[in-house]
Amino acid sequence: SKEEILGFLTENNIRYRIDKTNLKDIFSRNIIRLQLLPIIEKRLNHNVKYNIHNTIKIITDILNYYNKILDNLMQTNDLIMEFKHKNYLIINKEKLINIDISLMYLLLGKLFFKLTDENITLSFNQFNDINKLLVSGQSNKKYYLNKEYYLWIESQNIIIQNKTEFYVQRKNIIIS
Repeated sequence: SKEEILGFLTENNIRYRIDKTNLKDIFSRNIIRLQLLPIIEKRLNHNVKYNIHNTIKIITDILNYYNKILDNLMQTNDLIMEFKHKNYLIINKEKLINIDISLMYLLLGKLFFKLTDENITLSFNQFNDINKLLVSGQSNKKYYLNKEYYLWIESQNIIIQNKTEFYVQRKNIIIS
């Protein structure tokens, strides 16, 4: 708790600073913490902070469990066909489609992180669009994930590729 942290700092003569912007309602998080939560606590549910804390803990535990499953899938399931860091990742389409949809959502984010070293979460709409493409059975379709990477669905594979890598490959094909 805050009191425990302050007690520890005081006992150990550790200096600390208070971020004064935390006391101003210039950021959404502060408006929620300083204005909205006290109203909910007073009028609707005096345990709202406790309930939010417990819900976050439960969700964190579930995500940790899912991450163990995903790590195992990535290592033992022949899911990743080929990988070149920062350039491309080739995923076995059939194996991906057979994964539970909630795991697939997390898995695509994890694979994107493996490729890019960036913790980019797919939005619900992005995932929904990608899932529709997968389910439709259409191939040779591209879906732009961000300004640097796109997802490309082939008949047997799903490729997440750096756009510059695609152009380099295409240029090589034209030259040769």
